[in-house]
Amino acid sequence: MYRFADYANLPELMSLAKEAIRMNLTQFNIVEELFSRFTSKYQEIIELETHYLVENYTPYVAKDFEQMLERVAAGAMPHCGHVLKTSVRKLRAGGSSSATLAPDVRR
Repeated sequence: MYRFADYANLPELMSLAKEAIRMNLTQFNIVEELFSRFTSKYQEIIELETHYLVENYTPYVAKDFEQMLERVAAGAMPHCGHVLKTSVRKLRAGGSSSATLAPDVRR
């Protein structure tokens, strides 16, 4: 629904779809949802889901997150670079909004 609303430029429908996404997030699906191709295409959804990740970072979520890191590192999730960077920054900062404003440091 969110993808269609974005394509059709329907902000009200995008808002409703975003809320539906938020309402369906759980500790059992957050990592899979966050690292999906769909999420990687929409910064607003990345922000929503990384916020949920930080606020609900249980041992179960941590285990799923670590398993996902292995998949990303193995090259199985090439679309997830930005999602990974945003997630790690927010987790390090405890979810503060300044985490997304940190400079991109490259060597």
